[in-house]
Amino acid sequence: MAEHHNKSVDVQENSPSSVLNSYRHFNQWRKQHSALLYGDISFIDTPEPILAFIRQNTEEKLVVCFNFSNQTQTFALNLADENIVVLSDHKLLTTTTITDNQITLPAFGCFYASL
Repeated sequence: MAEHHNKSVDVQENSPSSVLNSYRHFNQWRKQHSALLYGDISFIDTPEPILAFIRQNTEEKLVVCFNFSNQTQTFALNLADENIVVLSDHKLLTTTTITDNQITLPAFGCFYASL
């Protein structure tokens, strides 16, 4: 069997945990958050390899963080005045922890939260 066969759409279609279905789920989840689609973006000053920003519009305000490293990263994120509601229904694999304004992201991890 050719190597690419396992990656074909008809094979991935039937696997709920396939890359194809994970992408489809995340895309549908993203469409439910108007701030991600239409909101203004404000970048947060973070050390490399972290990218963090706030997306907001009149309906919602979200904080989004990405770790572009192959190692766990911990960084300060001053959101003390915000009511943080972690969003995990996107089903992306991540084990983010928040302690005393410090966020720890796993390698290549992401974090989404409503503010």
